[in-house]
Amino acid sequence: MKYYITVICMFISLFANSQSRFIKNYFSAPLKIPLFLSGNFAELRSNHFHSGIDLLTQGVEGKNIYAPADGFISRINVSPTGYGLALYIDHPNGYTTVYGHLRNFNKRINAYVKSVQYEQKSYKVTLYPDSMKFRVKKGEFIGSSGNSGSSGGPHLHFEIRDTKTENPMNCLFFGFNIIDKISPTIYEISLYPIDKNSSIDLKHAKKIFAVSGANGSYKLANNVVPIVSGNFAVGIRANDFMNRSRFRFGIYKLSVVVDSQVVYSHKTNEFSFDETAYINSLTDYEEYRRNKKWFTKCYIQPNNKLSIYGNNKNTGVISFNDTKKHNISIIATDESNNVSTANFVVENRKVEPKIVKTPVRKVFQYSEINRLITSDLSVIIPKNALYDTLEFYYGKGKRIAHCYSDIYKIHNQYTPLHKSAIISIKADSVAKKYRSKLLISRLNRYNRFVSVGGEWAEGFVTTKIRKFGRYVVTIDTVPPKVKALNIYTGKQFLMGGIINFKIDDNLSGIESYDGRIDDNWVLFEYDKKKKKISYRIDDSRIDAGRHIFELRVVDKKGNEKIFRAKIFIK
Repeated sequence: MKYYITVICMFISLFANSQSRFIKNYFSAPLKIPLFLSGNFAELRSNHFHSGIDLLTQGVEGKNIYAPADGFISRINVSPTGYGLALYIDHPNGYTTVYGHLRNFNKRINAYVKSVQYEQKSYKVTLYPDSMKFRVKKGEFIGSSGNSGSSGGPHLHFEIRDTKTENPMNCLFFGFNIIDKISPTIYEISLYPIDKNSSIDLKHAKKIFAVSGANGSYKLANNVVPIVSGNFAVGIRANDFMNRSRFRFGIYKLSVVVDSQVVYSHKTNEFSFDETAYINSLTDYEEYRRNKKWFTKCYIQPNNKLSIYGNNKNTGVISFNDTKKHNISIIATDESNNVSTANFVVENRKVEPKIVKTPVRKVFQYSEINRLITSDLSVIIPKNALYDTLEFYYGKGKRIAHCYSDIYKIHNQYTPLHKSAIISIKADSVAKKYRSKLLISRLNRYNRFVSVGGEWAEGFVTTKIRKFGRYVVTIDTVPPKVKALNIYTGKQFLMGGIINFKIDDNLSGIESYDGRIDDNWVLFEYDKKKKKISYRIDDSRIDAGRHIFELRVVDKKGNEKIFRAKIFIK
């Protein structure tokens, strides 16, 4: 018991010295409703850390958003994906606040954005107004909450960034009134053999252990004592919870203590967008891909450059020179200093692990450019695209219908890539007019094609990939799908009415769309997640009367679909 009390006291002492960069009570809340979260800072997401906090808007759109401090609008973004409609405010204290997934901006900003969209003939725009154009005061209305972009439901995505570095900061340390008196919940512990001479319970393979406990105190279920040999490391699956919220949150800080010595720690005060993809090394990528479970690996791979780590002994790798039992504690804490600890014992033995052999073709070093070149396949993996040395293998799969090459198994989908690799696959002979329609597709777990693009040249189709897996040459000669939801020849619209379409593509994806009335470009808003585009008839640009409407939609392989109708506006 004395050992565990010492560990927790040590952990709290380290935590207490980590908040010096945060200015409390400078920013007011951007919403004037009780603040509850659906996502926290640096929460684990697919291929990235969450860069802010998600504030609930009571399940609806249209909540007023207010500037939390004086400043000026430094950036305005409109996109069918990502943050959707987003605002950025620079403040004189050296921080920038960000507001994502909005429904609309205030009237002045809306008018400005719309004028630029018509000028550029594009719904998607990124604007950087002069610092004097949109000055804002603390408490001033700047827009309304929404569900635009890649949002999964109505909420406000809110960030605080360091203006100079653009690094997102942990918003919860700036003094917002978020109630959290609940300790993190620990679900499972994982143990990893690090090299070929390592084993967990006599096998050279990862092993996951269930835990028991509650209210901040956990142990391995049934008091099991794992047998370890050689170099190994630990991992944890855990979530934080907050009062009056049903959502699960990420863990702010993790530490690993072995026999009273800290061997690993990290905390998420801030990070750089340049490093966010290293989440695929911080986490157990294979476990997430297979089972949708987020495990954090408490050791650092050679090519993991994350800045969130503390002074870790031997990069978190653990080893013993005896045949004794040893105490290990994994300590999880949240931003409110609620702590949970998983305490367990491992027994060290010197054993020969049972190694499962794989069909190794090449050994790729993370610090080098790696190439695989055959008569019908080329794979080039750039330097530092791997997180560690990789025993790389590849092979061919059985041909399937509607493909223009063999299927190539490029390693496996459970190993992450930090940078894009370049692949070239030899294509079957096709007529010259169809060569531009060829592309490379990845076969997902459901054996469905997912386009990764590509261009034909000298018999090969070449593209960049960010995932290992099964790849094949396919073709896209099918125009996009255009479904008119409320327009047809002879339809009458009131001024201010909305014209709606659904647009989709079977493979390569939508490249562009262009709506016109009497050959004059009109602004269609694009909600990509709903595959929907909408135009509100504007009496400042369109007169009442008879008109010819046209919508042209083009996919990424140049296939196009055109819809025309004669309409009447009154």
